[in-house]
Amino acid sequence: MSQWKSRYSSTEALLTSLCTALLLVCAGLLTISWLALQPNKHGQSGESNAVFSGSLVITKGAVFTDQLRNKTSLQFKSLAFDVEHLVSVAYDRSSLSYDFKSCEVLAFSNGSVVVSLGIQFRQNVDIDQAVQQLAAWLQNVGEGASGGLVIDSNSIQITVKDDLTTAMPTATSRPTTEMASTPSGICPPSQMACGDGSTCVPKAQFCDGSNDCPDGSDENTALCATKCDGQFLLLGPTGFFHSENFPLPYSNGSLCRWIIKVQKGWCIRIDFQSFRTEEDIDALKLYEGIGQMKKLSYTLSGSSPGTVWLMSDQATVEFYSDDFVNLQGFNASYSAENLRNLSNAERIFCSFEDGLCFWRQNPEEDGDFIRTNSPTLPPLTGPTFDHTFGNLSGYYIVTPPSPGQWEKTFQIHSIPLTPFNESLCLSFWYHMFGEDVRRLRVLVVEWPSSEPVVTVVFQKEGNFGDNWNYGQITLNGTDEATVVFEAQKRGGMRNDIALDDIAMTNGPCKDGPPEPTAVPTPTTPPPIPPDCGGPFDLWEPNSTFSSPNYPHSYAANANCLWTLNAREGWNIQLHFLDFDVEATYDVVEVRDGKEPDSELLGVFTGSDAPSPDLISTTNCITLWFYSDSSGHGRGFKANFTSGFMLGMPKPCAAGQYQCQTGECIPDSSQCNGHLDCADASDEADCGELLLLSL
Repeated sequence: MSQWKSRYSSTEALLTSLCTALLLVCAGLLTISWLALQPNKHGQSGESNAVFSGSLVITKGAVFTDQLRNKTSLQFKSLAFDVEHLVSVAYDRSSLSYDFKSCEVLAFSNGSVVVSLGIQFRQNVDIDQAVQQLAAWLQNVGEGASGGLVIDSNSIQITVKDDLTTAMPTATSRPTTEMASTPSGICPPSQMACGDGSTCVPKAQFCDGSNDCPDGSDENTALCATKCDGQFLLLGPTGFFHSENFPLPYSNGSLCRWIIKVQKGWCIRIDFQSFRTEEDIDALKLYEGIGQMKKLSYTLSGSSPGTVWLMSDQATVEFYSDDFVNLQGFNASYSAENLRNLSNAERIFCSFEDGLCFWRQNPEEDGDFIRTNSPTLPPLTGPTFDHTFGNLSGYYIVTPPSPGQWEKTFQIHSIPLTPFNESLCLSFWYHMFGEDVRRLRVLVVEWPSSEPVVTVVFQKEGNFGDNWNYGQITLNGTDEATVVFEAQKRGGMRNDIALDDIAMTNGPCKDGPPEPTAVPTPTTPPPIPPDCGGPFDLWEPNSTFSSPNYPHSYAANANCLWTLNAREGWNIQLHFLDFDVEATYDVVEVRDGKEPDSELLGVFTGSDAPSPDLISTTNCITLWFYSDSSGHGRGFKANFTSGFMLGMPKPCAAGQYQCQTGECIPDSSQCNGHLDCADASDEADCGELLLLSL
């Protein structure tokens, strides 16, 4: 019986192996895909965030109460926000700033105050490093920098999170306001929950002085108290408030708000006992009214504004600072005042000694008038002192420095005057000094209907010199009206307009002092030629000369020549009376002789006059002045004298060598390899003498 044996060819075996390998690869890919589609241990598909549990102990700045057990209570929200903000800032300023994502307070418990946290990082981090970074930052900052909370750095514990019943927030942003965070899922991101746990209110309406929550919890003092002085709602006829840490410098990033409420129908007077903030950066804003209807009345920064009046019985006060320059801040008091019977004269009068009185800045214009008792800068514009006292103790208001070529407008306006039938005289003192001054106008704005009627009742244009001038206007009977002072500037820097001693009296204005005369506008000088009108050939007694247009700016691209001459055998002494040219770029070159290659006596630039005087050895000095296309100074002024052996020492006796300094040494001391002259001139040019001797 024959036996048949089956055999595979080598090709068939190879194909079989390849098919088997492909099947294994496909099975592996299917397995990986299935695993990738499964939720990870944090319940988030495809996300590699690392979630940790943490705890720490607050030893100062918070007291445990039953309210801290309730996540919907205002006390829980407020303290939770402070802790979350503190932890976020700590990690943001550490080496883990890129990895840190968010932090959530899960619970508070007794034992001082024990805080349970959930901390989320974008990837796995070393637990010991996370603890050390948080503890290090808490140890390096003081109580004030941590919002008044003191954390026991030794109590910090961070472990891998096992309890996943509380979902972690996925947003990457940190809390950006001083409002407490709300339980997730109750309100949209732009809103917060009220104390009832169900009503949602926009975050901007929390702590604005107006009750928007049904239970008024959006204005709760525990939630809204400022970190500046621990206050929020200021009630009663008098009170005070101040910046954080006063009288020490306030902290970076301050954001504080106070609500002032006084007797209905009364007004609020604010007096600043001290005020010093970074100019135009760290500002105190004063609003008349509260809530969404408040109206900005003042933005204060820099030096003390004196007394400020708010013509409402409710006011909002806000202080902001940036992250850089921190100054002393402010200390203020307020009082309620009854101004119902305020006369028009009282509404208008102001000497600016105690503030702006009842006058208001116009925030819609190009800037605010500045209240000051100092001369203004630059020179040749603005007052040197006030009008009231005529010295540096008195205050006035003046337009701010405003470079630029476009026209700018600055306004102050009175509070509305009560209707009057008789004539009234409005008087004031104004100061318009500077070649670039534009115009001062006084306007009366009436509101007979919904549209205002504006009447120009006074106008002056131009430069009236460094003088306080008197102005007056008769106002006839009118309905409710507002008086506006409007200063307009144009291009240039010397354009300040100032006001002082505004008043109003009954009856028409009487004859005042003569009207001031404007300073004539200077005529434009003819252009200076590049050669300064030269070259100049000067002999005594015509021995004083200067750069063109001295002491004002000289021409650009100047190339000017002066030749100073003396009789044969005499020499010249050149003296500079004044010297100021653009350093490096504009120069004066002085040579001993008429030829371009004559010995150079010096090249001079900047503001240092050549010293000592320049002495020629010949009977001629040439002086060249060169300037570039930009920049200038006063120029120079010089004179010269001539004579025999001017500035030169007496000749030495026979057998002596005269050093260039004038001293005499023996002829044998010249070129002997030893320095005998103080200026080493005895050993100069010795190579030529050696060749001659050979």
